[in-house]
Amino acid sequence: MSLRISKEFKFEAAHRLTFHKGGCRNVHGHSYKAKVHITGPKNKDGLVIDFGDLKFVQEWLDAHWDHAYIYYEGQDAVGTYLSAEGFKTFAFPREPTAEQMAEYLAEIVTQQLHLRDPSTLQTLHVEVTVWETVTSSATAFRATVA
Repeated sequence: MSLRISKEFKFEAAHRLTFHKGGCRNVHGHSYKAKVHITGPKNKDGLVIDFGDLKFVQEWLDAHWDHAYIYYEGQDAVGTYLSAEGFKTFAFPREPTAEQMAEYLAEIVTQQLHLRDPSTLQTLHVEVTVWETVTSSATAFRATVA
């Protein structure tokens, strides 16, 4: 039997979508929420994973995305300028849509869990949902941590 645990995280950030034809082309911010789900069998202690083992997610968000301007690296002159001026920015490898941010964060979570204990994480599934607003979210699935 598999079980799923979930933990929510919050961060504030600004971005813009360089391809967008509407308002999202402009610099704007969100009160983001990210939810990490880990699905798998219980371990010998009766846990899928200890909630404390996900503390690194908030630490990563605080260090990289919280109160930052997240921009499409090489495509957004605003981000390049803000970075050069010493503002907190995050050069994202693609457009910083909710979908792409969920995918990126799922990769971070997967990598970190694998680094922490590669022997016991072969059967865990990672799912990350990123909300831009209270009504709009995107979810990325990672089949297994391997």
